[in-house]
Amino acid sequence: MNRSRFFSRLLIPLSLFTALAMVITACGGDEDEPTATPTRPPAPTATSAPAAPTATRPPTAVPTVTPVPPTPTPSVKRGGILRLRLNNDPSALTQDSWNSAGGSSISWMMPLMSNFVMENPYKAGEIIGDIATSWTTSADGTTWTFKMRTAYDLANNPNREDEILYLHALCDRTEAEMFIWDFLNPHFMEAGAILAAGSVDRIDKGYDSIRLLYRKIREEYLKRCDRIGFNRRSRCMVPEEPPF
Repeated sequence: MNRSRFFSRLLIPLSLFTALAMVITACGGDEDEPTATPTRPPAPTATSAPAAPTATRPPTAVPTVTPVPPTPTPSVKRGGILRLRLNNDPSALTQDSWNSAGGSSISWMMPLMSNFVMENPYKAGEIIGDIATSWTTSADGTTWTFKMRTAYDLANNPNREDEILYLHALCDRTEAEMFIWDFLNPHFMEAGAILAAGSVDRIDKGYDSIRLLYRKIREEYLKRCDRIGFNRRSRCMVPEEPPF
């Protein structure tokens, strides 16, 4: 076999193989490419809606208490006629409390005249202030100091001199021994004479006070006052029992 014939036989199968490979390749190229798997888009994250604000309860209106208007102070009635019924005729010849004797005089004098002190009309036997708001006595009983109401202005009282002269006349009486209760309150005249006649030393007048100073007081009265505690508590101006 010559060489050319050999190569001819060899080229025939190679050519066929090459052609077959080309056909196969061509056929393979016509096949559809594999479809790509679609990528699922990420699910959107749900955004939480903002919580609705908590409803605030409106404050309950507190009713305002209407203050009760104060009871108006009744005005003082001045003038007119004061009628009193007494069980007997008044024994006093004048309107001087020291010139009175007995309850009938006291009954009509008390509503008309002011004294340094008075008996509490709502508590029998208790002494309360009238034009005096407080009072003190010295240890020996010779000095009595009365603190007066502000409204009772001694310095500007148009009747000041007359009232002071009345006190002097009252304290310097010579026709009879003085009753200490005379100028305090006529209700206590029956307590007994305690000052010797003309025993007043002087009367000191202040803006809102009166001080009575005496030269002599009966010794038995001082003993009695000490025994009932007069010098230690002002309420003992009212004797617990008759002093003499």
